[in-house]
Amino acid sequence: MIVEEEEQETLGHHALLELYSCTPSQLNDSGFLERLLLNVASQLKCTVLGQRFHTFEPVGVSGIVLLAESHLSIHTWPEHGYAAVDLFTCGDPQHLSSMPALFQNKLQSSHHDFQIIKRGQPNKASDVGFERVRDRRLADSIELDKPGLNRKKTWLSDGWSENILWSARIKKVIAEEHTCYQDVLILDTHQLGRVLVLDGNIQCSEADEKSYHEMMVHTLMCRAGASNTPKKVLVIGGGDGGCARELLRYPYVTKVDMVDIDRELVELCEKHLPKIFRRPDNQSSLRDDKRFNLIIDDGAEYLKTCEDYYDAIFVDATDPIGPGASLYSHEFYRSTKSRLNPNGALAVQGGSTWYFRDTFRQVYQNLQALFPVVHPLECFSAVYPGGVWSIQIATMGDDPRDVNDKLSRLHDDLDWYSSERHQAAFILPPHAQELLY
Repeated sequence: MIVEEEEQETLGHHALLELYSCTPSQLNDSGFLERLLLNVASQLKCTVLGQRFHTFEPVGVSGIVLLAESHLSIHTWPEHGYAAVDLFTCGDPQHLSSMPALFQNKLQSSHHDFQIIKRGQPNKASDVGFERVRDRRLADSIELDKPGLNRKKTWLSDGWSENILWSARIKKVIAEEHTCYQDVLILDTHQLGRVLVLDGNIQCSEADEKSYHEMMVHTLMCRAGASNTPKKVLVIGGGDGGCARELLRYPYVTKVDMVDIDRELVELCEKHLPKIFRRPDNQSSLRDDKRFNLIIDDGAEYLKTCEDYYDAIFVDATDPIGPGASLYSHEFYRSTKSRLNPNGALAVQGGSTWYFRDTFRQVYQNLQALFPVVHPLECFSAVYPGGVWSIQIATMGDDPRDVNDKLSRLHDDLDWYSSERHQAAFILPPHAQELLY
C-alpha cells in the first residue's frame, strides 16, 4: 500500500518497505543483497557513492548504499523470512512507487507493506494539521486486499462487497475466541466504542447499536395493533442482548425468552459488552432482571419443540451463513407463526436493499407467503453495509405502520425511536419498493 499526502514543498521522501515470507537463503546472502540494492538504486535513478554490508552470526544481513540523494538500506531476518528496507531521497520521488516490485520479485516475497512519508516541510507552520495526522494514522497499515484484522491488529476491515472494504481503527483487542460455532472478536475502536465481530462480519457497535435495536423492538411493540396487556416475548439470536434490553423497558412484558445457540458468545457479550448486555436502568446485567430467561438452543429446533405461545417474536439473526442460515427458511418462518398468539407479530432483520437484495427479497417473500400483512422498514447503521439496514415486520392482520401514541409516549427518552420516526421508517425508496414485486 502506498500512502501519500497531497503535493506540497518538502525536503525529502522516506520510503519504508516491509517484505514477508521471503526466500531465507537470499536474505542471508550479503553478496546477493548488495547486488540487489545497487540494481534498485540504478532503477530508481539514484547516484551511488558507496556501500557497506555485514553478515551476522548465525544469520541475518544489514547493508547500506550511500546515495548522493541520501541512502538505501536493508535489514534481514532469514529465520522469519522478513526484510525491512528503507530509502530516503531528496531527489525526484516519481519512481518510488516501483520500489516494492523491484524487491518483491527478487526476494520472492508473498506480501508486503509499503508507505512513503514526506520529510521536512520548511514553509509549513510548526503545528500539525488534521490532514497530516489523518494520513499518518492511515499509514499504520490498513491492508486493502482482505477483510479482517491486519497483522498489527490496529485496523479491522469488513468486506461489504467484492470490491468494497469498510475499515475501522482499533485501540485494543478485547477478546478473540473460537467457539463451537463461530469466530468471535470483541474490539475497542477509536470512534465506535466496542464492536462485536462474528466470522469476520461486524454485528454491532456500542456507538450505533441503539438505532437498530430500538427500531426493531419499538416499531413492533408500539404499533396500533399492539396492546399493553401482559406479554410473553421471544428473541431468537440477539446474543449481544440489545433486543432483550429494549423489551424490558415495557413494564407489562412479563417474560423475555432469548434463544441463542452459542453459550460462549453470550457469555463473552455479557462480560465485554456491558453497555449493551444490560438492563434498561443501566444498573446491571440482563440476567439480573427476573423476566429475562436465557435458553441455549438452536432457534429453529426450539420452535419445533416449545409449548409456549408468544405475543411477539424477534429474529435478530446473523447473516444467512453459518449458524444463522437456518433462520431464513420458509419452514422456520412457518414455525414462528405457529408459536404466535392470535394478535401477535414478528420482526426479523431483513438485510440491505443495496448490497444484499436477494436476502431482502427472500425474507419478504417467505413472510408474505405466511402472514396477512408484511411491511419492511429501514434504519440507520454505522457498521452494516451501506449504512442503511432493513427490518421486516409481519402481523396477523393489523398494519404495523400505524402507531399507538399512548405506547410510543412511554419511550420519550430513546435515542432513535419516536412515533414520527416509526411512520417515516416504513417509507422505502423506489429502488427498494421494486424488490417487493
